[in-house]
Amino acid sequence: MPELPYVEANRQYLIDQGIVGNKITGYQILFQPAFKTPIPNLSNIIDRVIRSIERLGKFIVLDLNGYYLVFHLRMSGQLTLVKNTNAPHPHLRNIFQLEEDRSIWFVDQRKFGEIWITNDISIFENKLSPDPLGEHFTLDWLVKSTISRRKTIKSLLLEQNIVAGMGNIFADEVLFLAGLLPTRKPADLSELQYHNLYECVVRVLSDATETMVNIKPLPKPDQKSGNFKSMLYLPRTRDGCCTNCESHINSTVISQRTTYFCPECQI
Repeated sequence: MPELPYVEANRQYLIDQGIVGNKITGYQILFQPAFKTPIPNLSNIIDRVIRSIERLGKFIVLDLNGYYLVFHLRMSGQLTLVKNTNAPHPHLRNIFQLEEDRSIWFVDQRKFGEIWITNDISIFENKLSPDPLGEHFTLDWLVKSTISRRKTIKSLLLEQNIVAGMGNIFADEVLFLAGLLPTRKPADLSELQYHNLYECVVRVLSDATETMVNIKPLPKPDQKSGNFKSMLYLPRTRDGCCTNCESHINSTVISQRTTYFCPECQI
């Protein structure tokens, strides 16, 4: 699933393509199940100007000055800008037409992506933590939102109201760099371990975002490309070896997700 760094790269790509200030002139529904708000709501976005493109966790938000067009890429979604003369993509699901003979394509091979049209963005904001790349995501926030919880630290990192935008791969990266086993419980962490955990959340997401934003053209969202794998510290294979101590990497399942860790470097 695309995590915060990829979603931010897709957002920045749209900004770089110069669509802010463009007007939405129409739409074409090719896959209706992607829409999570009533289809008649689409009429509210016609002739509205894209005022800005924001990111809330893993959501991409087009601010239409009173309404919001919200996308969640899920497993394989991607937003691209094309000329209307382009041949259709085999996984093209929905189209939002702009001025100047251009369109935003919502491409989604696995069809899990979601789209909303709303005039109340708070319904998304209220479910998310402060952005981990922003100033309001603090050590104090991380401690207060997890210290009394009984779940594993890996499970908690995946909760979007604790670390908005975090996903399975980068949660493993954070815990590897912090030297913490994914099965640890918050109450067992020392003050120093919490501080390291916070620093690693910010570092991992910041570094990965900077790398992803600078990959041109926009990479595919499957996160299997060489560029993506090269930014990872932790090998994601059962026969892989730790980049620190060369011990074999172990795996387990936490919160229904395969979790990789080094049994020597993480305690």
